[in-house]
Amino acid sequence: MNDGYKTDLITNDVNPWCILETIKLSVNNNIKEFPFQFKIISSLKYLNLMNNNITEEFQNKVLSFPSIENIYLDNNRISCELCIPESVKIFSVNNKKFNSIPKKNANYCLETLTLHGNNFNGGIFNNLTQFKELNSLDLSYNK
Repeated sequence: MNDGYKTDLITNDVNPWCILETIKLSVNNNIKEFPFQFKIISSLKYLNLMNNNITEEFQNKVLSFPSIENIYLDNNRISCELCIPESVKIFSVNNKKFNSIPKKNANYCLETLTLHGNNFNGGIFNNLTQFKELNSLDLSYNK
């Protein structure tokens, strides 16, 4: 899927045998719900949903994406606790309303976490210690 294509509805009829590794629906400005139906694409590694109007809470369902490595959700209107799948290496959620990351005993692969312009405060540092592979962190413009 291409950045030049505009859509406001993503079908639930997703083929689990498709071999897509990359889905880019950025700068769409019409998507209002997180496309959890993509989780059945076992080859999906890169998901870019930047600059849309996703407003629903970011649910634990995102944890069921089997091989996702890169998620970009910058400039949407999602708010709640930030759930990060274990397989993700790069997670970018700039300019949102996230305010916490759950502490879990998980084997995370996260290397880059960009949380610019959210509602995190100093308490986030206790939960960041669970990301043993983290080598790049942006917490600028938070509380």
